[in-house]
Amino acid sequence: MKFSGNRRWSRITDLEATGGVSNYYSRGPGVARENIPHFSRVSVSGIYKGVDLVLYANGGNLEYDLVAGPGADPTAIRLTFTGIERMRVDDDSGDLVLTTADGNELRQLRPKVYQQIANRRVDIPGRYKLLGRNRAAFSLAGWDSKRPLVIDPTVSFTKFLAGELSDVAHAVAVDVSGNSYVTGETYSSHLPLQFPLIPRFTDCDAGWSGFCVGPDTFITKLSPQGDIMFSTYYGAGIGYGIAVDSTGVYITGGVSPVGDLKHPGKWEVFIGKLSVDGGQQIYYRIVGGSDNDFGTAIAVDSRQSAWVTGVTTSRDFAGQTNPPSLDEVILIKVDAGGTVIFSRAFGGKDEDEGNGIAVDHKGDAWITGRSCSPDFFATFDFSTGGCTSFVAAFLGSGKPRDPGFGTTRFITRFGGSFDGDSGTGIVVDAGDNAFVTGRTNSPGFITTQDAFQRSPASDQPQAFVVEFDPQGIISHSTLLGGDGATAGTAIAFVEGTFTQAPAVFVSGQTASKNFPGAPPLTPNPTAGFVSKFSTDLSALTFTTLLGAQVNGVAAARSLFDLRIAISAAGWRFTGSNTDTFVVKLLDDKLATF
Repeated sequence: MKFSGNRRWSRITDLEATGGVSNYYSRGPGVARENIPHFSRVSVSGIYKGVDLVLYANGGNLEYDLVAGPGADPTAIRLTFTGIERMRVDDDSGDLVLTTADGNELRQLRPKVYQQIANRRVDIPGRYKLLGRNRAAFSLAGWDSKRPLVIDPTVSFTKFLAGELSDVAHAVAVDVSGNSYVTGETYSSHLPLQFPLIPRFTDCDAGWSGFCVGPDTFITKLSPQGDIMFSTYYGAGIGYGIAVDSTGVYITGGVSPVGDLKHPGKWEVFIGKLSVDGGQQIYYRIVGGSDNDFGTAIAVDSRQSAWVTGVTTSRDFAGQTNPPSLDEVILIKVDAGGTVIFSRAFGGKDEDEGNGIAVDHKGDAWITGRSCSPDFFATFDFSTGGCTSFVAAFLGSGKPRDPGFGTTRFITRFGGSFDGDSGTGIVVDAGDNAFVTGRTNSPGFITTQDAFQRSPASDQPQAFVVEFDPQGIISHSTLLGGDGATAGTAIAFVEGTFTQAPAVFVSGQTASKNFPGAPPLTPNPTAGFVSKFSTDLSALTFTTLLGAQVNGVAAARSLFDLRIAISAAGWRFTGSNTDTFVVKLLDDKLATF
């Protein structure tokens, strides 16, 4: 839509700034756009003689007011639309209906027209008037030309434009101020300003031109109240892991670079860091081999070094020569400046993958994941065969040239089933005890005497929570599930205070109608959950059902009021597609966004 016969837009005034910004980054030179501010309302003065345009958001819809001052002629306003096949005024609603070539419709709702007279709002009869195939004006009656008049249409999208494709959050982090940081992937074409700056690289060749289908990584920061502080589009790819400290936001995932003649069409690990306000790209690194490589999780140590785990099918990952196998676990460390100082791949002859990573107070890296290789080396083995979960710890303190740097402290296998156990999330407390969650279908899964749930509630997969001591031995272990398939996806730990106990928070999804601590799921067949455990895993404090798939959870105790801020992120179905969501919990109460 544009205005015909209008004056040049010479003055735009920001009436209401939100404080949020957007950034656009990619691998190519000269394409970064930083600190683009967000506004909830802006005004354009004098688009026609005596007529101002005000644009604003209201409940997810775009609204605009045309404000005609005394003596102005609002009937001179002309709306022109391009890219439409036909246009009509709905006889029943009075809406202006625009139809595209593929049959989708965009509506501008019947305008609300009013004047303020003697401190009260007086409605003025108004409707759309067609001026040919793609032009319209406003027909008004009975207004006082000596007083200001407001025309208030509303743009309403129907199965078109904003968010018509899928958006998924894969991971979330929180800081001590209660801000939430989310990363994932977006396929939606509701980011049109992105394309001139950062083309969608995925599934494109070096000669790409025009629209290209594939995911883009996004990173969004939300305030404790749920307001967007920044939203950054990080070029083609998928963000799988996110972490934050006082110096920045760290992201990892997979990227499929365009124009890479050595490895055309292959995915590689990316590791990036932004400033905490999203306004500066501190570094961006790519690590990989000749086949597909993905970073699935990221953690940060006290020296701002980032550790990444994931999976590779490359036999020459990061310049190494690896034995033939299906998939292998990867471990990468980059220093505070983003230089790769350590990388390795390890596993057996079948499928192995790293899914979660944490760093202890000494700087050692802990990984959890899945191993299906019978020859996967294990220091301790509590598994029953098939695909098992594992926990591994690696020496990470010191410098790469120091003896033993990056070597294995231990690897512990546990669980096991032929349809695949898997560790998905890990966190380490101040005493270097690790808490792990995931999924098991093992009838022989080890639980401890004081466990909240010692045995499976059904023959369906169950979530698990296991604590390991600093040497890799199981200290506490519990199952979590009911009569439907259940899986843990992420885990968080919050240290205690003098008056408050430490706590473990687990997220996941379940189809159980009798999930512990929660109401029945009917009529919803599946739901995401966040559960809070005591650190000995003997007591379930609460379970909150969220009605959608939860992929990530993070928690931090506020420095200001000592309350625990818990953020969960994931996706939910909206029609045939998916939308990202973020939910914040405060202690045991659901917050407002």
